[in-house]
Amino acid sequence: MSVAHDVSLAASILALLGESVPHNAAEDEKAKLLRQQLPDDDSLLLRAAELCEGTPQTPEKLYLKTKIYSWLGQQYGEKIVASAEAYLASEGWDALPKGIVEKRGIKVDLAARSRAEIFSLLGSAYAGMHQYQKACAAYNQAHRLEPYRIDYIIEISDVLVRLGRVQEALDFLTEQKRSPYYKTVKYRDSSGKICFNSEFRDSLDRCIATLQARYAKK
Repeated sequence: MSVAHDVSLAASILALLGESVPHNAAEDEKAKLLRQQLPDDDSLLLRAAELCEGTPQTPEKLYLKTKIYSWLGQQYGEKIVASAEAYLASEGWDALPKGIVEKRGIKVDLAARSRAEIFSLLGSAYAGMHQYQKACAAYNQAHRLEPYRIDYIIEISDVLVRLGRVQEALDFLTEQKRSPYYKTVKYRDSSGKICFNSEFRDSLDRCIATLQARYAKK
């Protein structure tokens, strides 16, 4: 079995488990067979990680390993960091989705989304290792790439709170009310029905209220 074939099987394993990742459908049956043969999904993921070893460490392998170790959990934090940082220093995996799509009235750059997700996984790994300054920097990069993603904003505020910078976290959240994404977006769905998207505003307001209540002066 060639290295390229191994990597393709690793991608099919991730897809089988529910990760949206480019993969060769011809490998799907082998992935299903492996899942039947191995005792649990963690064992399957570790096998997928093995399939991504060897040289050279291509962007495809690094991307897949970042995802695989993230699925396996924080006990693999150092491996997540190593693969994510190496991936982000590369030119990126050219098989990942590209182009602009509209989702609930928001224009989404698919290439930026893929990269932001790796920064987010890196941030989560650093946070799990209590390296909060590095976690904040990674989440900020994800936020820069996708300013309309409220979850990255919330992650930044959470890390600032862990650093003891509660007022800075509140100020950061409040500043996001000036974002163009704070406004309710009017759009038409696939059937032509007029819809409204206020997810960014609603989530931000809830986060601010929760943080204010938690740290309100007695």
